[in-house]
Amino acid sequence: VVSDASDTVAGSRLLPAFVRNTFGSLGAGFYIKKTGRYKKLTVLSSLIGSGTYLTIMLRWNGPIAIWETLEIFPGGLAVGVALASTFIVLTANMPQESVAVATGGLYLASNVGVVLGLSISSGLQKGVLKYLLQERLPKDIREKVYVYEQNIQTQIS
Repeated sequence: VVSDASDTVAGSRLLPAFVRNTFGSLGAGFYIKKTGRYKKLTVLSSLIGSGTYLTIMLRWNGPIAIWETLEIFPGGLAVGVALASTFIVLTANMPQESVAVATGGLYLASNVGVVLGLSISSGLQKGVLKYLLQERLPKDIREKVYVYEQNIQTQIS
């Protein structure tokens, strides 16, 4: 996706998601304040966000054109809506003295989810890569890799 791109160019391709995230949060706040409705909005934003990022995972299999970075817009918007609506729902009917604790819990749960998601996906990726390399590398190279792995593990221990 960002093959041979500078850090600036690679980061700028993610900018549309962050911009839409902001607009999604603000829009959700205004909508919920005006209508008092949040359930369908929260569910719909979760479905749109999941669908967008699934589509991106399936489609972005190499360098992408600049216009294709706009495909990230609905996902950024949906994440902003989901975060804002979840926060508003959490704090709407809560006693004032509990809002700070609930807010801290929400942010803690969000960050734990991010860490778990990254850890699990990284572990899966490493496991699949190791399996594929073991299946496709010639035997003599696999043996060298195995010896190298064992040396690293003994140094760490």
